[in-house]
Amino acid sequence: FSDVAVARNVMSACGILVLAMSPFTNYEGGIVKKIAMSTHLWADLFVGLFLAASPWLFFFHDNVYLPHVALGLFSVVVSLLTVDTSQVKHHIPIDFVERGPR
Repeated sequence: FSDVAVARNVMSACGILVLAMSPFTNYEGGIVKKIAMSTHLWADLFVGLFLAASPWLFFFHDNVYLPHVALGLFSVVVSLLTVDTSQVKHHIPIDFVERGPR
């Protein structure tokens, strides 16, 4: 869909937005940690809904719509299934290797 400028620009803008939020999100991969994980997940949900609807909002559905709908719905599902609290804090390490006497 690179020949349809609005389709390419919508997909690129959504991708840049999601990638730009990541370093500012308060999770294990975040660097600055200024955005709550729940806020990040809500943004992913709305970006996914926008992306899935964008072919009809911007009238390019006659040319291409499947990548936008597929990635948009994927973003919605992932945002709804992701736990917004860190699992590392509650991690109990398990030693699966039995060690002999030291």
